[in-house]
Amino acid sequence: TRVVTVYCVETGKLVLLKDTWRVVSPSQSPEHTIYEELKKHRVRNICTCKEGSDVLDQVTKTQDTSMARRLSSPLRRLQHYRLFLNEFGRSLTDFKNTKEMVTAVRDAIIAHGDAYDKAEIFHRDISSGNILITQTGGGLLIDWDLCKKLQHIRQGQGHIERTGTWQFMAARLLVIPT
Repeated sequence: TRVVTVYCVETGKLVLLKDTWRVVSPSQSPEHTIYEELKKHRVRNICTCKEGSDVLDQVTKTQDTSMARRLSSPLRRLQHYRLFLNEFGRSLTDFKNTKEMVTAVRDAIIAHGDAYDKAEIFHRDISSGNILITQTGGGLLIDWDLCKKLQHIRQGQGHIERTGTWQFMAARLLVIPT
């Protein structure tokens, strides 16, 4: 995944471009549709999605090879994907003072709570790299590509392997991954 600030010709403003390969799965929605759902449910402290879409005809084929079929854990199909967000900020690790860091974390916790309570979406990948500090010193929770809708969790639809930032996973999952 690459994230860069780019100039939007339409608005004359800078926007955040996320260029990535997303998992193709019935239980995994493209990230821009998650942002739309979060906005519909008035989730606070998230970015506004300008747009997102698949890059046409750019899907991995490795999972279809004879070698991949012999693996004990199947490879995932990935789709090249781009997402544009209207807001951007500094990394949580670049805080200016303790108040700014705590405020950004508080705002991310509010976003996570709103997403869970209002939109029934569970982020699943909270880390210092997924919290941005805004120009006003607030926080934004970003990177919703690994999130799960609670209905999918209740139905037992999951990933083949563990996903997320390993430093922030529950210790039990790291020791006993099944």
